[in-house]
Amino acid sequence: MKKITGLGAGLLLAASLAATSQVAQAAEISYSNAEAGYQMLTGDGDFDGFLVRGSFQLNDDFYLAAGFDELKDGGMSQEILSVRGGMRFALENNLDVYGELGLARAKIKVEVHTPFGTMGGSDSETGIQLEGGARMMLSEKLEARAFLRHINASDFDETFLGAQGVFYVADQIGLFAGVSRLFDASEFAIEAGVRFSF
Repeated sequence: MKKITGLGAGLLLAASLAATSQVAQAAEISYSNAEAGYQMLTGDGDFDGFLVRGSFQLNDDFYLAAGFDELKDGGMSQEILSVRGGMRFALENNLDVYGELGLARAKIKVEVHTPFGTMGGSDSETGIQLEGGARMMLSEKLEARAFLRHINASDFDETFLGAQGVFYVADQIGLFAGVSRLFDASEFAIEAGVRFSF
């Protein structure tokens, strides 16, 4: 085995540090992104629909977030619109914990089609949404997130325990998939879609 000279060792160390720096920079967690996708509920019925979510990072510690989720099954639909403020805490270069607090508006709509026309009604309530979780870059292209979310809007009172993974196919484009456990409804929500980071 050939010995490594002082100059060779220095070059090797410099290259290693440069590579580590590039990985850390590539693995930085972003809070400025937009998501769109499809979701469905398991259990009774055939509820499915779309979701649109986004967040914008204000500085190193704070960000704003918003989301709209819709689920439909025949003439029944459920919509949740939320606006939140969030704070992140960097435990390591590739690991964050975060917390969110905001407002959520839940709307339930029912329509029944009869020979005499369409009948139905809707009800909406506004309450609070709380969420806490952790995000980690497992590699340059793979991110994982775990969270606990609670929404309390009068008759709509639900707690979600979920996990999500994002695979980045390009610097700013990722494909995500996730699953959440709904404790009150005793069902699972499954989602998949596209994320654009900016």
